[in-house]
Amino acid sequence: MTITDGLRSEHTVLKLAVEVLERAGHLLARHEPVDLPACAELVDVVWQYGDREHHSKEEGVLFPALIGAGLPSQSGPVAVMLFEHLRGRELLAQLQRPRGLEQAAARDAYATPRSSTRSCSPRTWSRRTACSSRSPTG
Repeated sequence: MTITDGLRSEHTVLKLAVEVLERAGHLLARHEPVDLPACAELVDVVWQYGDREHHSKEEGVLFPALIGAGLPSQSGPVAVMLFEHLRGRELLAQLQRPRGLEQAAARDAYATPRSSTRSCSPRTWSRRTACSSRSPTG
């Protein structure tokens, strides 16, 4: 397995966690019940694992290798990925504030589902990290 294979696997896990949080935001926007402590725990997992572990690998190993191979650092894919990391950190910081997920939903941040957001599988919803006390099918 290469480093990029490992990073792709981590992306899959992180994307699923973000989708669960998005689903919780959709539910909150519709004033449906959400397990906020579980969501807060999931935000912490994404912060700890995603930012401290995953992003540090990309920023400390992958991006310097890409720049060393000739990709520019101030534009193109590396700059885009660094911007995404920065934006992700900003969003996670907002969600970590007291009532952050509720406030995001109140601002209607999750009211319109994005086409890139898949609903979570029933298997995912049965896990402890599922943020809703209801099934995704209603």
